[in-house]
Amino acid sequence: MSKFTFSATDMHGLPVEAKQAVMDALWTVYAAETRPSVPEVEAFQTQVATLPWGMKPEELQGLLAAAEAKLAATIAVRGQDTVRDYIDRIADRIPSSGVREKTLGTIYRLIPEDKLAESATLAAFCEAFGIQPRRAEEIAAEARGKA
Repeated sequence: MSKFTFSATDMHGLPVEAKQAVMDALWTVYAAETRPSVPEVEAFQTQVATLPWGMKPEELQGLLAAAEAKLAATIAVRGQDTVRDYIDRIADRIPSSGVREKTLGTIYRLIPEDKLAESATLAAFCEAFGIQPRRAEEIAAEARGKA
């Protein structure tokens, strides 16, 4: 298992608010970079459900529904500053650099590499997480099995 993969122990130790922040980050990058169709959203939900959240399926659906609603509300306000503030607030709710790195590793595993190549959203998360570009490259390589 990659050191940038969530274990059941990692997830068990996270409060629900931190789990929500992880889901918010995953959904924000996914939605921004893929402009998902209904089947793609369903595929994303299936992939996200494989993470060891330590929650009942309906609780996990609640996290995803909340992430979708918060992002939609942020986009409705419009403006890059608003989205950047939203990303900063997500980062503030993720309790440690280790959890932030695992969140980034999960993003790299869930979202196709070609979709992330020029991602301003991913770059904003790296900055908000305090992850330097070289470190992000290391995380991406290991998360995708290229290390």
